[in-house]
Amino acid sequence: MSAYRFSVSIIKASTGGGAVASAAYRSGSKLKDSYNNREFDYTLKKDVAHSEIIAPKGAPEWVYDRGKLWNSVMERELGKRGDAQLAREVQLNLPVELSLQQNVQIVREYVKENFVSMGMIGDINIHNAKGNPHAHVMLTMRRLDRGGGIARREENGTGGISFSMHFLISLDFHFFQKPRNLNMSDVAFFGLGIQG
Repeated sequence: MSAYRFSVSIIKASTGGGAVASAAYRSGSKLKDSYNNREFDYTLKKDVAHSEIIAPKGAPEWVYDRGKLWNSVMERELGKRGDAQLAREVQLNLPVELSLQQNVQIVREYVKENFVSMGMIGDINIHNAKGNPHAHVMLTMRRLDRGGGIARREENGTGGISFSMHFLISLDFHFFQKPRNLNMSDVAFFGLGIQG
Protein backbone atom coordinates (compact mmCIF):
# COMPACT_ATOMS: atom_id res chain seq x y z
CA MET A 1 0.00 0.00 0.00
CA SER A 2 1.16 3.57 -0.64
CA ALA A 3 2.21 5.66 2.35
CA TYR A 4 -0.72 6.78 4.46
CA ARG A 5 -1.68 10.40 4.07
CA PHE A 6 -4.65 12.21 5.54
CA SER A 7 -4.99 15.98 5.76
CA VAL A 8 -7.78 18.45 6.44
CA SER A 9 -7.57 22.09 5.38
CA ILE A 10 -9.77 25.12 4.87
CA ILE A 11 -10.27 26.82 1.49
CA LYS A 12 -10.40 30.55 2.20
CA ALA A 13 -11.31 33.52 0.06
CA SER A 14 -8.19 35.33 1.27
CA THR A 15 -5.88 32.79 -0.39
CA GLY A 16 -7.23 33.62 -3.86
CA GLY A 17 -9.13 31.51 -6.36
CA GLY A 18 -12.12 30.54 -4.28
CA ALA A 19 -14.44 27.57 -4.01
CA VAL A 20 -15.48 27.54 -7.69
CA ALA A 21 -11.87 27.59 -8.91
CA SER A 22 -10.92 24.84 -6.46
CA ALA A 23 -13.88 22.68 -7.51
CA ALA A 24 -13.11 23.15 -11.20
CA TYR A 25 -9.46 22.14 -10.74
CA ARG A 26 -10.20 19.10 -8.60
CA SER A 27 -12.95 17.82 -10.90
CA GLY A 28 -11.16 18.63 -14.16
CA SER A 29 -14.15 20.62 -15.35
CA LYS A 30 -15.10 24.03 -16.69
CA LEU A 31 -16.93 26.28 -14.23
CA LYS A 32 -17.84 29.96 -14.11
CA ASP A 33 -17.35 31.93 -10.90
CA SER A 34 -20.37 34.24 -11.04
CA TYR A 35 -19.31 36.23 -7.98
CA ASN A 36 -15.99 37.31 -9.54
CA ASN A 37 -17.12 36.93 -13.19
CA ARG A 38 -14.27 34.53 -13.99
CA GLU A 39 -14.21 31.23 -15.84
CA PHE A 40 -11.99 28.30 -14.92
CA ASP A 41 -11.35 25.58 -17.49
CA TYR A 42 -9.47 22.47 -16.38
CA THR A 43 -11.01 20.07 -18.89
CA LEU A 44 -7.53 19.17 -20.16
CA LYS A 45 -6.64 17.74 -16.75
CA LYS A 46 -6.37 13.98 -17.40
CA ASP A 47 -5.88 12.41 -13.95
CA VAL A 48 -9.48 12.70 -12.68
CA ALA A 49 -10.67 9.09 -12.48
CA HIS A 50 -13.96 9.66 -10.65
CA SER A 51 -16.10 12.65 -9.69
CA GLU A 52 -19.42 12.93 -7.84
CA ILE A 53 -21.36 15.04 -5.36
CA ILE A 54 -23.03 13.43 -2.35
CA ALA A 55 -25.70 15.27 -0.38
CA PRO A 56 -28.09 14.46 2.48
CA LYS A 57 -31.31 12.63 1.69
CA GLY A 58 -33.95 14.99 0.35
CA ALA A 59 -31.45 17.59 -0.87
CA PRO A 60 -32.68 19.70 -3.82
CA GLU A 61 -31.41 18.85 -7.31
CA TRP A 62 -29.39 22.06 -7.65
CA VAL A 63 -26.78 20.94 -5.10
CA TYR A 64 -25.70 18.17 -7.50
CA ASP A 65 -24.70 20.83 -10.04
CA ARG A 66 -21.08 21.65 -9.12
CA GLY A 67 -21.23 25.17 -10.52
CA LYS A 68 -24.48 26.06 -8.75
CA LEU A 69 -23.33 24.52 -5.48
CA TRP A 70 -20.05 26.38 -5.11
CA ASN A 71 -21.37 29.63 -6.57
CA SER A 72 -24.08 29.51 -3.92
CA VAL A 73 -21.42 29.04 -1.25
CA MET A 74 -19.35 31.93 -2.63
CA GLU A 75 -22.36 34.27 -2.75
CA ARG A 76 -23.42 33.49 0.79
CA GLU A 77 -20.00 33.57 2.44
CA LEU A 78 -18.40 36.47 0.55
CA GLY A 79 -21.49 38.59 0.99
CA LYS A 80 -20.62 38.74 4.68
CA ARG A 81 -16.83 39.04 4.77
CA GLY A 82 -13.97 39.10 2.30
CA ASP A 83 -11.80 36.64 4.23
CA ALA A 84 -14.54 34.01 4.54
CA GLN A 85 -13.94 30.30 4.94
CA LEU A 86 -15.53 28.74 1.86
CA ALA A 87 -15.03 25.00 2.20
CA ARG A 88 -13.29 22.28 4.16
CA GLU A 89 -11.08 19.93 2.14
CA VAL A 90 -10.05 16.42 3.06
CA GLN A 91 -7.20 14.83 1.09
CA LEU A 92 -6.34 11.17 1.46
CA ASN A 93 -4.23 8.54 -0.24
CA LEU A 94 -5.83 5.32 -1.48
CA PRO A 95 -4.38 1.80 -1.86
CA VAL A 96 -2.86 1.11 -5.28
CA GLU A 97 -3.70 -2.56 -4.68
CA LEU A 98 -7.44 -1.89 -4.89
CA SER A 99 -9.45 -1.22 -8.03
CA LEU A 100 -10.90 2.18 -8.83
CA GLN A 101 -14.37 0.83 -8.01
CA GLN A 102 -13.21 -0.34 -4.57
CA ASN A 103 -11.51 2.97 -3.82
CA VAL A 104 -14.63 4.87 -4.90
CA GLN A 105 -16.68 2.74 -2.51
CA ILE A 106 -14.26 3.44 0.37
CA VAL A 107 -14.36 7.20 -0.14
CA ARG A 108 -18.10 7.32 -0.79
CA GLU A 109 -18.94 5.39 2.40
CA TYR A 110 -16.47 7.43 4.45
CA VAL A 111 -17.90 10.76 3.26
CA LYS A 112 -21.50 9.63 3.79
CA GLU A 113 -20.89 8.34 7.32
CA ASN A 114 -18.69 11.17 8.59
CA PHE A 115 -19.90 14.32 6.81
CA VAL A 116 -23.11 13.91 4.81
CA SER A 117 -24.74 12.35 7.88
CA MET A 118 -24.06 15.68 9.63
CA GLY A 119 -25.85 17.63 6.90
CA MET A 120 -22.82 18.63 4.83
CA ILE A 121 -22.44 18.21 1.06
CA GLY A 122 -19.38 16.34 -0.23
CA ASP A 123 -17.77 16.98 -3.61
CA ILE A 124 -15.60 13.89 -4.25
CA ASN A 125 -12.84 13.75 -6.85
CA ILE A 126 -10.45 10.83 -7.15
CA HIS A 127 -7.19 11.40 -9.01
CA ASN A 128 -4.96 8.63 -10.34
CA ALA A 129 -1.88 10.41 -11.65
CA LYS A 130 1.10 8.12 -12.24
CA GLY A 131 -0.27 5.27 -10.15
CA ASN A 132 -0.87 7.49 -7.13
CA PRO A 133 -4.60 7.20 -6.36
CA HIS A 134 -5.82 9.85 -3.95
CA ALA A 135 -9.02 11.69 -3.20
CA HIS A 136 -9.91 15.35 -2.78
CA VAL A 137 -13.16 15.89 -0.91
CA MET A 138 -14.52 19.43 -0.72
CA LEU A 139 -17.14 19.88 2.00
CA THR A 140 -19.58 22.70 2.63
CA MET A 141 -18.99 24.58 5.87
CA ARG A 142 -22.74 24.79 6.50
CA ARG A 143 -25.55 22.28 6.76
CA LEU A 144 -28.53 22.18 4.44
CA ASP A 145 -31.59 23.62 6.16
CA ARG A 146 -35.04 22.03 5.98
CA GLY A 147 -35.92 24.18 3.02
CA GLY A 148 -32.97 22.92 1.01
CA GLY A 149 -30.84 26.04 1.43
CA ILE A 150 -27.31 26.29 2.80
CA ALA A 151 -27.84 27.53 6.32
CA ARG A 152 -26.16 26.82 9.62
CA ARG A 153 -22.42 27.21 9.96
CA GLU A 154 -20.50 24.12 11.02
CA GLU A 155 -17.76 24.26 13.63
CA ASN A 156 -14.48 25.52 12.20
CA GLY A 157 -12.41 22.83 13.90
CA THR A 158 -11.16 20.23 11.43
CA GLY A 159 -11.53 17.24 13.76
CA GLY A 160 -8.48 15.82 12.01
CA ILE A 161 -7.57 12.94 14.32
CA SER A 162 -11.16 11.74 14.71
CA PHE A 163 -11.83 11.90 10.97
CA SER A 164 -8.48 10.23 10.32
CA MET A 165 -9.27 7.33 12.65
CA HIS A 166 -12.64 6.78 10.95
CA PHE A 167 -10.95 6.70 7.56
CA LEU A 168 -8.34 4.22 8.80
CA ILE A 169 -11.04 1.89 10.07
CA SER A 170 -12.90 2.06 6.75
CA LEU A 171 -9.69 1.60 4.77
CA ASP A 172 -8.58 -1.27 6.97
CA PHE A 173 -11.90 -3.07 6.54
CA HIS A 174 -11.84 -2.85 2.75
CA PHE A 175 -8.13 -3.53 2.35
CA PHE A 176 -8.00 -6.61 4.54
CA GLN A 177 -11.67 -7.65 4.02
CA LYS A 178 -12.23 -7.84 7.76
CA PRO A 179 -12.26 -5.25 10.57
CA ARG A 180 -9.37 -5.08 13.01
CA ASN A 181 -9.00 -3.07 16.20
CA LEU A 182 -7.02 0.07 15.49
CA ASN A 183 -5.21 2.22 18.02
CA MET A 184 -2.88 5.18 17.92
CA SER A 185 0.09 2.90 17.19
CA ASP A 186 -1.66 1.79 14.01
CA VAL A 187 -2.09 5.44 13.02
CA ALA A 188 1.64 5.98 13.51
CA PHE A 189 2.52 2.88 11.49
CA PHE A 190 0.24 3.91 8.61
CA GLY A 191 1.83 7.35 8.72
CA LEU A 192 5.18 5.69 8.12
CA GLY A 193 3.79 3.47 5.38
CA ILE A 194 4.06 0.37 7.60
CA GLN A 195 1.29 -2.21 7.78
CA GLY A 196 0.73 -4.10 11.02
